[in-house]
Amino acid sequence: MGVTRLAFPPYSHKQLVQVLGARLEGLQAFQPDALALVARKVAALSGDARRALDICRRAAEIALNTSPRRQQRVEMAHMSRALDEMFSSPCILAVRQASWLQRAFLQALLAEFSHSGVEEATLLEVYPRLVSLCRLEGIAPPSMSRTYASCAALYACRLVLADTACRPWRLRLSGSRDDITFALRGAEGLKS
Repeated sequence: MGVTRLAFPPYSHKQLVQVLGARLEGLQAFQPDALALVARKVAALSGDARRALDICRRAAEIALNTSPRRQQRVEMAHMSRALDEMFSSPCILAVRQASWLQRAFLQALLAEFSHSGVEEATLLEVYPRLVSLCRLEGIAPPSMSRTYASCAALYACRLVLADTACRPWRLRLSGSRDDITFALRGAEGLKS
């Protein structure tokens, strides 16, 4: 059986500021502007409070490692560096360098995950979504063999995991869904 995903509505910027404030209450270790920055960035991307807390944790590690006194507050520079690290992962860079068909395939795969509520799908389940997406963009839909080759390329560069023992292949993302969504938003359009 596949992995089911519970869908939670994304947090807004204001809600993330409240969540971060509640979780980090009493620490006085974070500059308020730094927390506002991470809340804005994460709200624009995914609204995932766990992602915001991960970024805060990484910013605190950066502050500890770069501070001569080891008691420095987490400032905007630390938070910016943590954000840069989180949003320039190898996964994000690979998606941005992928071909238009590979990016379209990833979008179709994400759409199938959202539709089914399960983070696993077959190529045969994803293909109709890919065809619809291409038609929406005014692009001639790829053949099934071209789609299969594109999926194999995504598998080869480890963006997609495939259970190749099953026919048809069962596909999952190897990276974070949020990272791939973020990278697709920042990538050039499908027609490039």
